[in-house]
Amino acid sequence: MTSDNLDHAPAPRTPLWFLVSMMSLVTVTAFGFLYLGTRLALGANLPADELRTLSLAYEYIDKDYIYDLPDDRRRAIMEQAVSAMVRGLPDDYSTYIPPRDVEDHNRRTRGVMTGVGVVVVTVGAQVVVLYPHPGGPAEKANLQVGDVITAVHGQPVSSSRELVEQVRGEVGSAVRLTVHRGTADPFDVEVVRAAVALPSVKWARILDPDAGIGYVYLESFDENCAEELDAALQELEKAHGKRLSGLVLDLRHNPGGLLDSCLELTNRFIADGTLVTLRRRNLPDAVHRADPAKCTHRDVPLVLILDSRSASASEVLAGALQDHGRARVVGTRSYGKGVVQNVFSWEGRRDKLKLTTSYYLTPSGRNIENQLRPESERGTGGIAPDRVVEFSSKKDADLAVVLLGGNEVPRKYSAAVEDLRASNERITIHRPLEAEQDVQLAAALEEMTKLLADGGRPMRDKDK
Repeated sequence: MTSDNLDHAPAPRTPLWFLVSMMSLVTVTAFGFLYLGTRLALGANLPADELRTLSLAYEYIDKDYIYDLPDDRRRAIMEQAVSAMVRGLPDDYSTYIPPRDVEDHNRRTRGVMTGVGVVVVTVGAQVVVLYPHPGGPAEKANLQVGDVITAVHGQPVSSSRELVEQVRGEVGSAVRLTVHRGTADPFDVEVVRAAVALPSVKWARILDPDAGIGYVYLESFDENCAEELDAALQELEKAHGKRLSGLVLDLRHNPGGLLDSCLELTNRFIADGTLVTLRRRNLPDAVHRADPAKCTHRDVPLVLILDSRSASASEVLAGALQDHGRARVVGTRSYGKGVVQNVFSWEGRRDKLKLTTSYYLTPSGRNIENQLRPESERGTGGIAPDRVVEFSSKKDADLAVVLLGGNEVPRKYSAAVEDLRASNERITIHRPLEAEQDVQLAAALEEMTKLLADGGRPMRDKDK
């Protein structure tokens, strides 16, 4: 999802060839127009008149426009034409992704970006390393907590924003950083850029040490979110000294992500039955069922926290857990994005097409889509919480800063980061709000306490 989309990529279907054919034909017309009979080779469903109009429009721009357009501007015109066609669809989720936006799309949907894998903060006019990502390029190059990066390829940098912009580049290419460490002389470090996985699990901690209640904030459903959740729970149990008695899973401000990753994570908590059903045009329903062998946390009691920005994959997970009586849901009604996008790509091309192709239904058959409902039914989509707990707009803004503004410091660097913060009061480390500051978290903790008082077992359909 962009901040609102669920990506899934099966093989392309016939309507896709309209876009491929049009793009191919129009691109070639820039150099010498195709004979319209090409239509027969590309597919009988192409709208010949409209396609010819587009070709002619490009021809006149190419020959008679007041300026001779450079190649990059010609490409931009064609990208705008394709984008306008997709924008004409009756939903806001479908979109054309031009080559220049592909990396950003991959980062948002897969949780991967190209860089050196380091978290930095700006302190005055200095860029200070908070910590390197474990296993990432910066760690392999021996960058350390507290290092000050002063230049990239000899060009001075004075803010974390400048650094991030300058270290981006192709995977496998090298970037030279000038580093100050303590009182030693400055030195250069060569870091080889790589694809760096951004964490889906941003916060994990023990909420109630006496009761053994854990808390995890999941920001998005990226490729490795299920494995990240497993690792976070193992760390919490290691810190607690035994298995957790319950888990509060926070999905606020989580716009969604990859459907397959969402279903893998959902299957961790549901042992059997339907997880989600996809309803598609002219095709049978695609029913996704739980695999008992993949259910690793079938007995841990669950409470979910949702808000109006919890969307798409967040709602798939919440709907499945709620319908199976597997979790209590606290907060406010979720966004209501109940449609799925397939992301199409083509060999030899960098651009992509994200196209809405199906509705999803929760295990009980609920269609929670809001935008594409009849106007009279708008506002009734989304997942309704079992316990409604509102948040004021200002508090919600503060919460967003805390939830989205930082990540849990990796355990291997936590002590060094704490020492760094203690030595420099200008370094701020975001931390999750406590229950006393967060009414929705407090309500989730109350619901979990009730569950544990009832025996600590997950709710089942037969218990309702």
